[in-house]
Amino acid sequence: KPKTMQKGEITYIDIIKEISTFFTDQIAHGEIHGIKKEQFILDPGIGFGKTVEQNIEIIKRLEEFQTFGLPLAIGISRKSHLGAILKKEINLETKPTERLEASLAETAVAIQNGARIIRTHDILQTKKFITVLEKLL
Repeated sequence: KPKTMQKGEITYIDIIKEISTFFTDQIAHGEIHGIKKEQFILDPGIGFGKTVEQNIEIIKRLEEFQTFGLPLAIGISRKSHLGAILKKEINLETKPTERLEASLAETAVAIQNGARIIRTHDILQTKKFITVLEKLL
């Protein structure tokens, strides 16, 4: 649950492998119930029951989920782990609305690593950013 998902010890042995196993299981479950594989969109759930380091690892290794041959969605806009990074690295406290640049930095890496669906709060800024980014890739 959102109020408790970040509390307690959050452990994964291999976060990418465990998320991949979850995706495999969910796709199989959906197919049993009549959902075609091509109807799935994969979202590794950035921020949901994961540490800052785990979120970073997912973004860096996002391309490993491309083996499923399905669209990858990512929701990183204004996430608390971005605030934690800014606090740790440059001692800057930020409100969620002050994390646009951090969100765009992570968006760039996510797109380079295969994300095709981006959930964002800052639609116009993100659209302008992605438009230019895609011209450069």
